[in-house]
Amino acid sequence: MRVASLSSIYRYPVKALKGETLTRSEIVVDGIPGDRTRALIVTSENHPRAGKTYRGKENAQLHLVRSASAGIAQAQEAGVRTRIAAEAGRYFDVHPISLILDSWLHELARAAGTDAVEAERFRPNFVGATQAGCDPSEADLVGQTLRVGTSTLRVIAPITRCVTPSYDLRTGERSDAIARALTSARANLLGVYCLVTRPGTIATGDAIETIDPI
Repeated sequence: MRVASLSSIYRYPVKALKGETLTRSEIVVDGIPGDRTRALIVTSENHPRAGKTYRGKENAQLHLVRSASAGIAQAQEAGVRTRIAAEAGRYFDVHPISLILDSWLHELARAAGTDAVEAERFRPNFVGATQAGCDPSEADLVGQTLRVGTSTLRVIAPITRCVTPSYDLRTGERSDAIARALTSARANLLGVYCLVTRPGTIATGDAIETIDPI
């Protein structure tokens, strides 16, 4: 069953920093090539995240910059010393692919009393434009296998959100209305995590289909 059309593809070369938009991508077992292969590591000895990745939770300005050097400077302004991870790796919070449907964003926007909530606040890999007459929840998709382009994905779990999606994409200022709406209307859940079960190639406009009926 067709659930949505793939409207956007995002990749984040440095974890917590600004992402980039793709129109087409290969999908491998550990996600989009080049996605979150680097991260800022906290080197300040007295910091709670010492030796761990520096995240948007710790600095609302990180997602405004794209380069690792700019991220290090941004952290320095906040009094935190960091370094770029020396070896390429994968710095996912949980799973390699995250998916958001626009219907979930519309629901959140209504609850927050605003015209729209940008998908980029949630740092997804895929955004889907929901098919007319199909409005699944995150729970409906968990356990489903999705076909996107020539790849297939297994939906593992809904995504529990932290404070980061409430940060404005231009200023970094927090929106209390969005933070409250995430809690009250969506129990802090928005989006789903997926595992890649068959590598392939995807492009914007591809159908997002469930292999089995929902």
